[in-house]
Parts: sequence; C-alpha cells; structure tokens
Amino acid sequence: MAFTKTHMGNGWVKLSEASAALGSGTTAGVTSSAITGADLKDIVDAGGYMLQVAIANTGTVVADTSIHGVQDDESTYQSIATDIIADQNQAETKLYKVSSGVASPGLKFNTTKDSGSGTAVVTWTVMYYTGGPSLSDVTIAGIGADPS
Repeated sequence: MAFTKTHMGNGWVKLSEASAALGSGTTAGVTSSAITGADLKDIVDAGGYMLQVAIANTGTVVADTSIHGVQDDESTYQSIATDIIADQNQAETKLYKVSSGVASPGLKFNTTKDSGSGTAVVTWTVMYYTGGPSLSDVTIAGIGADPS
C-alpha cells in the first residue's frame, strides 16, 4: 500500500493510507508505508503536521500508535515517538499534532493492539499546510494584458 495525496484546497494537503486488517492476536500490529522524498520535503517545509488515526469498527480493539523514523538507511526504521495515541478503541478517530520539524529522511506510523481480537483496518492521515498557491499560480484579469 502507499499514501494517497489529496489537495484539500487553500494550501492544505493530506496523505492517507489504509492498512491491511489487524491480525486477530492481541499484540498484532500494522505499519504504514514510508513517507519519503517530495512528500516528506513538503511536510518539513510546513514545519509540522497533524496525524489522524482512524480504527474501523470491526471486533474489539484497543491500540496504540507510534511514529517511526529511519534508523540507518531507508529500509531500517525505529520508533521515535512511542504511544503518541494510546488506548484507542475501534470505531474511534483521534488526532495528534506534531509541531516540531521532521528530523528523519523517512516516516512510518505503527498501530499495535494492546488488547482485543478485532481485525479492524487502521487509516493514517497526515495533514499539513503548504502555504497556499504561489504567485505564479495566480492570474489577475487585465494585468499584463495587451491594451490594444
């Protein structure tokens, strides 16, 4: 799976990804794909982001979400912020604000069950502000038009 990018308007962008279903075991977890490259640069330029985590209403789930960053190379990730959202239940959506800049060449999100046997899907959404359209994207009628 991969993150899908959506321009929400007025300079706001979101990246969303739905996980595979959580395993039925009580310590089952799912991890997002990596946010790297141009998308990560946009988040860095924004200076922070809002993470939204939604757990579908399937069975019983109590889960924690952590942020992972690149450890040694782009294939090795390690938790850099543990249990930023703790004890989230199925059918709940929670938000977490990351106000500091990104300090890793890649980000992933991990949601792991504390308890329950549900096989819910987790959806991670990252929202950030790009500053809106640049002046080169704006056209003002009559400016620079040929007056003849």
